[in-house]
Amino acid sequence: MISRKSLYSHLERLALRTWPAETAESSGSWLLRASGGVTKRANSVWTADGSELWEETEENLRRIHLAEAFYAERGLASRFHLSDASPDGLDEWLEERGYLKEVPCDLMTAQTADTVRLTASCTPAARGLTAVVEPEPTSAWMDAFLELEGYSPEVRPFYDGLYRRIEPAKAFLRLMDGERCAAAGCAVAEEDWAGFIGVVVHPAFRGKGIGRRLIHELACWSLEEGAEQLYLQVIADNVPAMKLYTGAGFSRLFGYHYRTAASGM
Repeated sequence: MISRKSLYSHLERLALRTWPAETAESSGSWLLRASGGVTKRANSVWTADGSELWEETEENLRRIHLAEAFYAERGLASRFHLSDASPDGLDEWLEERGYLKEVPCDLMTAQTADTVRLTASCTPAARGLTAVVEPEPTSAWMDAFLELEGYSPEVRPFYDGLYRRIEPAKAFLRLMDGERCAAAGCAVAEEDWAGFIGVVVHPAFRGKGIGRRLIHELACWSLEEGAEQLYLQVIADNVPAMKLYTGAGFSRLFGYHYRTAASGM
């Protein structure tokens, strides 16, 4: 039977492939990621390799120094992605070195069939929307995603490259109210799992059951792709998102956060 840490690491590896950085360099079983500073996930050291214990060995200290040099060369703060799949003790060791904890998040999972069933009923407002599903991030999808997130045009090259770099099967979904996009999201299917990313509802359409319809459509696509289980990552204190996901059958499996070097380190 697969251990919890092995399962966590497996899901972390799948999630890693849903958010491919512009630059990625291996450092043993870790991955150094950089993308011009856009998003913490794409600009941090991935350490969720399933290792049991962190020890202050010469080799491990060399990896830390290589990581710090990697980010210094790019004018970025040194940052580590830490989860329950990371070596035990690494989080505390970084804290002792002055690394600051940032953005606690949860990885949540669900059975795809359960999510399809739990989200099948829609409000009239949600039912009236048209679902548009595409295999690549078209200009129309990117326009909608950036608008709904409220992102500036400067980050478009990053997100356009990010979504195009995803290698597994993927679906880019828009829920349209005529010519207006009410919600958007992406699903990535691989190894009996599908991960949801970029899930966002237009502020004017929130509280109307649109998010539930969005999750339903993504789950239906996932089921067609053979994904029997779902996962997603969400900021732990995002109460509306947590309410949406738990209502769709998701529950917390494990947590992760970042440790970022304090300025001047």
